[in-house]
Amino acid sequence: MVYLKSNLSPEDRQPEKLVIPDRVQRFIDLWDKNHVEYQLTQQDEQERVVEYWKGIRPETYRYRVTRIDRVRDERSKKEYYFYNKDATVLNENGIETNTPTLTYGYGVEIETKLDIEPRTQTKEPKQVRKSPTYFFEWNPKEVKTLLDGSDEPCSEFYIGYTGKKGQGDTMIEGRPYQIRFQKNFLDGKFEELLMLAKSGKEEDEDALLLVKEVRAEMNKKTKEELRKVQV
Repeated sequence: MVYLKSNLSPEDRQPEKLVIPDRVQRFIDLWDKNHVEYQLTQQDEQERVVEYWKGIRPETYRYRVTRIDRVRDERSKKEYYFYNKDATVLNENGIETNTPTLTYGYGVEIETKLDIEPRTQTKEPKQVRKSPTYFFEWNPKEVKTLLDGSDEPCSEFYIGYTGKKGQGDTMIEGRPYQIRFQKNFLDGKFEELLMLAKSGKEEDEDALLLVKEVRAEMNKKTKEELRKVQV
């Protein structure tokens, strides 16, 4: 459990008001890096309450992963993941409190530079651009643990490419491709999954065995199309 370190007013010193969830702390750090103060949202406040009671009554805590995306940076070839999750927990009176569906592992960085403000002659942050930011590097074991703990099985698996610097709130550039089976999503290489998704050949959990066949079919199709163009 992480606690917010700041000069809070007495009314804000309720125990749950001192908790800062990991998701929110990442935003605070990202904003702070760019000399901007992060403003907590109503969703953040709801998550703080749930995280507080999770620490007090962990046996009542439940979460549900509703979607997870695996993305690749085309330039660095690094892969990341982010996911949607909602959670619920019981407070001291046995009353359920929950979070809305929140996105974990992704944010938008407001990149700034410090310029001299003529009127005050002080350095002030000036926005340069907004860029998509990914916090979690792809780790199939880590993702499997996350999915295994979900109160309900997740059935929404997607792959795609990361947004680029300066593209603002762009989680995925272009079209995301759905992967039907969790096993394939976790075990497959990015290129293999993309190939299966584009070909529509992912019919079962053994679809990865068809990669060679699908690659041969796609290469044949590409050659035929090139031959038609040349003719």
